[in-house]
Amino acid sequence: MSADLKIDDKAFVKALKAFAANSRKSNEAVIKDQARLFVNDVILITPPNQGYKQKRKLGDRAISGDIKKIMRGARSGTKSATDDPAQLHKKYRERDGRVHKKLPFAQKFRVIDLQGYIKSVIARVGILASGWNAAGKKLGCKVSDWAARHGTGGGRISMKFSLTQCRITITNAIRFAGGVKDLTRRVQASLDKRAGAMNRQVEHFQKRNAKGAGFK
Repeated sequence: MSADLKIDDKAFVKALKAFAANSRKSNEAVIKDQARLFVNDVILITPPNQGYKQKRKLGDRAISGDIKKIMRGARSGTKSATDDPAQLHKKYRERDGRVHKKLPFAQKFRVIDLQGYIKSVIARVGILASGWNAAGKKLGCKVSDWAARHGTGGGRISMKFSLTQCRITITNAIRFAGGVKDLTRRVQASLDKRAGAMNRQVEHFQKRNAKGAGFK
């Protein structure tokens, strides 16, 4: 399982092997189940994540409000109007992706077709998460509409199951994915979460088997 991010999957692979050895399911079923659970997790933690997912209208409103903290509309032909609202937006966004500093009205940057820019930003919401759409669709995950609308072209999934190989490879190929702050840590945490869950289940399997063999 991989992505266009530097992820350490050693603990996950070790846990997966132990889980498969103790489970009553086939290796293929185990790998598909864990891949599905992993993708469900990363969809939820990929910005703008579940806060936007659960309250999309509020999310759209927050985007509009953030932009209006630093910009105001201007008539066509206004000489002092900025021609690069995207650069301004990037400059004032903080680590969490939000704009927290509100400029006084007189100091706000003038933007021609401000509403058009706001709409374009809202329309891009979910592009990063859409990198998981291909895997989500193949594995039967629930994908939110704001990510699903961008299609499956931003990612890939391949599955190979044979007597000698059981492998699922998942790629989020959105070009800026590697540059999104904290995304690598979030994906790593999701993979580690799966490893931990499998290790706990292995302990359950072993206790069950021991009890079945007559051990207390």
